[in-house]
Amino acid sequence: MATITQTIPNFVLGMSEAPDDQKLPGMVRNITNAIPDVTEGLTKRQGTKFINTLTNVQADGCWFNYYRDENEGSYIGQVDRNGTVRVWRCNDGQEMTITGTSSPATYLTHTSDGDIQTLTINDSTFLCNRATSVAMTNATAPAKPHQYSAYVELKQVLPRRMYALNIFNNTALTTERSARVVSVADPQFEVTCSDHGNDGDDCVVPIDKAGSKIHVDTATGIAVRVTCTGQPYIGEQDDHTDHIHIKYFATYTVTVDLLHGGSYTNGATSFTVTIEGKTHTINIDSFAETGYKTNLSRVRPIPIDVDSNHSTDSAGVLSSVTSQISNVSKSIIGNGIYLNHTSAFNVEALESDLFNIITDTVNNVTDLPRTCKNGYIVKVTNSAQLTEDDYYLKFIGDNNQDGSGHWEECPEPGIETTFDATTLPYVLTRTGPTTMSLAPYTWSTREVGDEVTNSKPSFIGEKINQVLFHRDRLALLSRSNLILSQPGNLGNFWNKTALTFSGIDRIDLSCSSSSPNELVDGIEMNTGLVLFSSNAQYLFTTDSDVLNPETAKIYTLSTYNYNTNVSPISLGTSLAFIDNAGKFSRFFEMSGVSRETQPQIEEKSKVVSKLLGNDLDLIANSRENSFILMAKSGSQNVVGYKYFVAGNKQLQVAWFKWRFRRAVKYHFIIDDDYYIVYDDSTLTKLSLKETSNTPTIIDGALEYNIHLDHFTEVAEADMTYNSTTRKTTFALPAAFNTSGSIAAIVTNESDDKGRYQIIEGTEQSFESLVGEYLLIDVNDSINAEFIDLNTADLEGATVYDLEAGTTTLNSLAGSSTEYDSGGQTVSLTGDWTDNPITIGYLFEMSVELPTIFPTKTQNNRVVADTSSSLIVQRLKFNFGDIGEFWTILKRNGKPDYVDKHESSMLNSYASNTAPYASEVFKTVPVYERNTNVNVILKSTHPSPATLQSMAWEGEYNSRFYKRI
Repeated sequence: MATITQTIPNFVLGMSEAPDDQKLPGMVRNITNAIPDVTEGLTKRQGTKFINTLTNVQADGCWFNYYRDENEGSYIGQVDRNGTVRVWRCNDGQEMTITGTSSPATYLTHTSDGDIQTLTINDSTFLCNRATSVAMTNATAPAKPHQYSAYVELKQVLPRRMYALNIFNNTALTTERSARVVSVADPQFEVTCSDHGNDGDDCVVPIDKAGSKIHVDTATGIAVRVTCTGQPYIGEQDDHTDHIHIKYFATYTVTVDLLHGGSYTNGATSFTVTIEGKTHTINIDSFAETGYKTNLSRVRPIPIDVDSNHSTDSAGVLSSVTSQISNVSKSIIGNGIYLNHTSAFNVEALESDLFNIITDTVNNVTDLPRTCKNGYIVKVTNSAQLTEDDYYLKFIGDNNQDGSGHWEECPEPGIETTFDATTLPYVLTRTGPTTMSLAPYTWSTREVGDEVTNSKPSFIGEKINQVLFHRDRLALLSRSNLILSQPGNLGNFWNKTALTFSGIDRIDLSCSSSSPNELVDGIEMNTGLVLFSSNAQYLFTTDSDVLNPETAKIYTLSTYNYNTNVSPISLGTSLAFIDNAGKFSRFFEMSGVSRETQPQIEEKSKVVSKLLGNDLDLIANSRENSFILMAKSGSQNVVGYKYFVAGNKQLQVAWFKWRFRRAVKYHFIIDDDYYIVYDDSTLTKLSLKETSNTPTIIDGALEYNIHLDHFTEVAEADMTYNSTTRKTTFALPAAFNTSGSIAAIVTNESDDKGRYQIIEGTEQSFESLVGEYLLIDVNDSINAEFIDLNTADLEGATVYDLEAGTTTLNSLAGSSTEYDSGGQTVSLTGDWTDNPITIGYLFEMSVELPTIFPTKTQNNRVVADTSSSLIVQRLKFNFGDIGEFWTILKRNGKPDYVDKHESSMLNSYASNTAPYASEVFKTVPVYERNTNVNVILKSTHPSPATLQSMAWEGEYNSRFYKRI
């Protein structure tokens, strides 16, 4: 047999459930309360800092959080089942005062934790209830000033025109005549005069019947010019003895000119005109007959310019028209007449070139008058065959007065315009250091169009599943639809205009699929918005550089099941999500998301296929630290995933587990801090990177982290030393409300730095086990998923006598005094009053190594030799920062071998220095066949524990197999 050695350079590849011979070097069977880091190695996790016990926490409700900024920090909130919202500051756990308006509790009332979804944008957090349907209010768009109205615009003023209108509201026809030819009944007549002329003078006939007159017949409206001209002449003469008798004659000719045919219904055939006392009969020789609907008003004004003495102007025309309007209300506005009535009516002009009549609809915007009634509304139909190009315009008078003004786009009168804000997500806003407001968001109203050109968003009448933010638009997921607001106007889910396409209109798209595809969540990527339904993934993106309703598209990406209770997370350049299709959940990473090609999706949890339960509902992500933590609310166990990518190569995919003293109700990561709310309402924080708040012991240029859960500081003034009992007593802080081992350690730079002791009365695991005894296995559960020596039932636990190497069963479990609530007086042996102390719960780091096999690299794969004979002689561990740890060799058919290792032995390190080391090599003897031994490393001490690498030595026999 040959003696060989191999080295495992690091243990940063995490846990694996694959067979040991298929594990890669650096993988282990189990990791508890440790972090595999490519730089530090496999290190004990940081302890949790106690922040405060949150007040008024409810047993049930949805939790949420948001990050304000670096100065203000984070907030954590809870929405109670009855809709009450409570928020606490994460820096001190103080509850904020929240003022609510418009009954937010009614909207936020829910029955399950997944009902409430949140989104934070700047200083506002949207709270969305998946169980509430969105509704409209009864508010409608303003109507016209009068429901039944019309505006008659005077288009032009022309001479000798009749500005006639028909105003009616039924279909009855009235026969109307208009003269076409008129004549004078007696066009000529003669007048005679005789003069006997005694003095010889002539007798002259005066032309006193001649003249001209424009006459308008009141009965028919016919306007004529009647002209009578006379011509005198000498007729007969008689000679008499004393004089001559001469007759004089005057002949009159009467002519008539038809100036206006009038409009009459009385069947008249003539009328008379009197000129200079002479009455002339004017016959209506020819007329035109037409039927009109004029039951309300028959407007037939006589042209005002039939007489050349009268000028023609718009004011005169409008005045003459209104003087004949009856049965409807009328008023002259600008260059037109506004009409209104208590019921529907119609207006028509006999001569369309004179009037432009505006009622409810116009064919073209050019038909609109420049003056009108303030608030008057018309529908512009454009194409009669299409409704998609219709829109509404409202007249806005100057200074809101009738007359001149402009037309402005508006919504259809009477259409619903307003969302019911109490059925839409509420907004939580910080208003002061300790105050917040909870109120409906300001949602815009419909300002243009109708149900065709500007229809209601598709979420009306439906439930909103999630609120997202993408490209300066608020995005709502409802059923299979994605609805985005106008850019920069987050509350506006209406179109900008119905006149034409607008690039800033809302976007409302549906994703199509052959299976149910109700969208429940999404995440923003550089290529678009990745959307998730319970069994498919979609990409919302644009075909061009500009996102608008014409270029927006939704493409199907993949058809993986998705856990709707856990939001997808960003890994920087890729995204990840969890499914729950089977008994166990799976963790997928999606990369290469684009509209041209299919994405690459990898199952990252394949190596731990049974680690993730199918009921996970909590996830926390830190891209900066390449950290993901997953849990089930109400469980003490948290599963972690750590990754590291250099260029396009993924160098680390590592799984691990953490266990906390109490059940986790909620957790999240913000700004490198991992916050946890436990079932006892305590809030703690675990720093993912070292900060000034991390308890450390500084030893020259070296710093050693201290690992305690719920750690807090007790000041010197709060401790009392009794020289008689030689004990230091103090009140246990309120943070400690769970039984367990609570340790005290000095972390300042005094001579006592590193001084450590378990507080008397708190050593649940060690109270009755003194001296060189160690409780190492609880009820033979060393291979259980998690081991916690401080909280497990100790009855029947195995106790190891380190000196004798024997084991006994502990029958004294529960016999020790346990402090499980703050405020009780506890003690430490000796005088500790010179320095503040850091106290906290001990927690156990545990690493179970896989079976050791000789390996070699073949075809870029690591291949284990499972057919050879290997006896492992010793293990050589290389530790980084290290204090105290234990190695356990579990051997088949033999007692377990347990060994305690300390980084600095007594009398081997300088006084006034920390009893830790920054690098230590430890050798553990094994002398067992590789398949007969399991190796476990544990650390419960608050000192650091870091495993860098391991080398093994053994006797190797190939058994002469031919290997190909």
